Formats: sequence, structure tokens, C-alpha cells
Amino acid sequence: MGIGVEKAVKEYCEAHPDEFNYVGGYFSPMGSMLFSGEIEKLKGCDYVWPMGFPAGEFIKEFRAKGYTAKFLGDTTQSAFRGFFVDLCGWNTLDGYLSLNLARWWNESSPLVNLAKELLNRYHSGEAEAIIHAGAGYVGGMSNLLAFYEILRQTVARVGAENFSGQAVYDTAVNFKLNAESTQLWNGMPEWSFSDTDRSCVHDVAVYKWSAQDQDLVRVSDWLPLG
Repeated sequence: MGIGVEKAVKEYCEAHPDEFNYVGGYFSPMGSMLFSGEIEKLKGCDYVWPMGFPAGEFIKEFRAKGYTAKFLGDTTQSAFRGFFVDLCGWNTLDGYLSLNLARWWNESSPLVNLAKELLNRYHSGEAEAIIHAGAGYVGGMSNLLAFYEILRQTVARVGAENFSGQAVYDTAVNFKLNAESTQLWNGMPEWSFSDTDRSCVHDVAVYKWSAQDQDLVRVSDWLPLG
């Protein structure tokens, strides 16, 4: 994933030279937790995209040196919000922009509301900690709904007695999940597969990490990928 992101960022910057000047992409050895060399190369940037769990140590070290670039991120950071907040603190993360595939805990939508209802019903003593941890529970609802909807459509199409892996595949390549297929999807962009497109997510939203709110705040509509 990291190589793909770096390649996409480089290509985008080079396609928009009037807006961006690509400085470089650096891949540290697995397990690295010190990034002095990479930080010094990126210290003058306006935007930096640190990736994976080591991003927390990178951000902390980068800010400790007084550098001010705005950080960009993907779903890894929001999925593990608690890890990054506990490591870096809200003031260090303030202004961080990350991408989400699904709606966040502080938004009202059928799927988020269901996630909160189930969380408080079955894990009431852990609800606060699970929400602090990140998007795993609420984001997982989207993934599970897509999976179960494919299974439901497969059984509806071929019958339970004819259920098979091939039947699931045949359903999946024509699968669409939207508000018409289930009201739980209201407020979400359509997810779909085809026989050549194996990624059902085609839109993301940008969220800002806010020290004032001590939460992620949505700052964009759904944006198409590609």
C-alpha cells in the first residue's frame, strides 16, 4: 500500500507542477522508530504523508523539531485513533487530515446509529474505550454489511440449496450497495464490484483531527478516487 500511495502522490504532484513540488518518498526499514534523516529531508515541506504505525513516532519527532508541515493520512490513522492520540497527544495531531471510507462516530447516519446501539447493548462497559480506539467498530459495520448483503443477494438469486463459492462470485461481480438496496446505507456513497474492479470503495471523505474538539471532524463531501 505504501508504494502505491507514494507513486500516486508523485504522479499527482508532477501532473500539477503549478500547485505542488514533489520533494521525495522515503521508505525506512521495517521496525524503524527513528526518522532523523527522513525528517531533515522533509522539514521544509508544506505537506507530509507519513504511513503505517511508525507514523506516530515520525509525527512526534517531526513536531518536536519545530517543523510545521500539515500531515496527511489514510484510514490507518483513523482506524487506530486511540494509538496515535495516546502516543502523540491532540496538540501534536491538531490539523492532521486523514481519509475515511465510512462515516465517523460523531456523525448521524443509520449505520453509525446502529453501531452505537449495538456497542452499548453488548459492550456497554467498553463503549468509551472502543470509540476512543478508532474506526474499527463503526467502520467494520460497513464492511460486514457489504459482505452480508452479497450473501443475502446470492441466496435470493440461486436459493440456499444452490449456494456455492461460484454463486457468491457471480453475485459479487454485479454487486452494488446503496440506499436502494438497504436503508442502512443512507448517507454513504455506492460500493460496487465488477469482473475487473476488485475494490468496492470508490469514494472517501476527508476528516481533520481537531485538538479543540478532541475528535475527527469531517471537512469534505464524498470525493471520488481516481
